[in-house]
Amino acid sequence: MNSDHYSISTRQLSNFHQPTTTFTVYQKGIHYKGIKIFNNLPQSIKDASNNARQLEICLKRFLHTHYFYPIEEYLQQEF
Repeated sequence: MNSDHYSISTRQLSNFHQPTTTFTVYQKGIHYKGIKIFNNLPQSIKDASNNARQLEICLKRFLHTHYFYPIEEYLQQEF
């Protein structure tokens, strides 16, 4: 979490810490992309991440109402 790396209170404090890298292979990997996708979710879904069942319900509802074909389209959206 960003709160483990930074002591300043910001809006991204509850996001996962995105490691800095210049390796394209790592940037295309599941660990790097997974963090990027999770950090881009609306705050209401991130708040539900403590309960797996509630997270699943919120995420399904979100994906049924928003259609993203390429992952880049999702990452460009502002929620």
